[in-house]
Amino acid sequence: MKKIIPLSVSILVVFSILVFAFEFNPIVNEEQEEYVVTLPVSKGWNLLPSTSSFWDIRELSDQMEDNLKYSFLYLPIQNQYINSFGGFNNENGNLYSQNRDYLRLSSEWYYFSSNGEIKFEMIKNIPQSQKLAKGWNLFTISPQFYKGGLGFGNCNLEKVYLWESSGQKWLELEATQSKTLAEQLLEAEEYLTGLGRAIKVTDTCTLSKEEQVTAPPAIPN
Repeated sequence: MKKIIPLSVSILVVFSILVFAFEFNPIVNEEQEEYVVTLPVSKGWNLLPSTSSFWDIRELSDQMEDNLKYSFLYLPIQNQYINSFGGFNNENGNLYSQNRDYLRLSSEWYYFSSNGEIKFEMIKNIPQSQKLAKGWNLFTISPQFYKGGLGFGNCNLEKVYLWESSGQKWLELEATQSKTLAEQLLEAEEYLTGLGRAIKVTDTCTLSKEEQVTAPPAIPN
């Protein structure tokens, strides 16, 4: 898989490389109670905010609605996809309920038959801690991360891939000697808001501004 150039040296240069590599230029508007994010859509598969999360669709033209052909939601507990196009059936609805706590900031696969754009919205006042399940999660970092309300807490990011919809391929983000995967993601988020990514964490964890301390060290034997 193609590797993203490590985020180092110059923030300006790095961000320009990332935006160029993805051909992804989101527009983020802050309203009184919501963030509104306008995202470009490519023909084919797009990994965008899930409407089964805190995100919702603000605006989708009739043409783009007609061009939306499929959508699938990833369930981290079962490690499987369910068809989300047109809503869930009873079986998939039950599976979604089992994963609900891990899908508050999730991404979802959408297949469009042409290029275009779509507007998503998210309320500003969301709980200041969210969960990721052990293993893989499809995830969209919201504006709350670079606005200071959320962080990676006690999550240990093992692998991160970003989906380049214009090229229909995964790009891997790698840690450097000076920056962790979490630090690199947070640096770039304002320029890649709404872009879906696959994140693998070593254990079930909590996203929050501060690292979550679960228990003190054990007493020696």
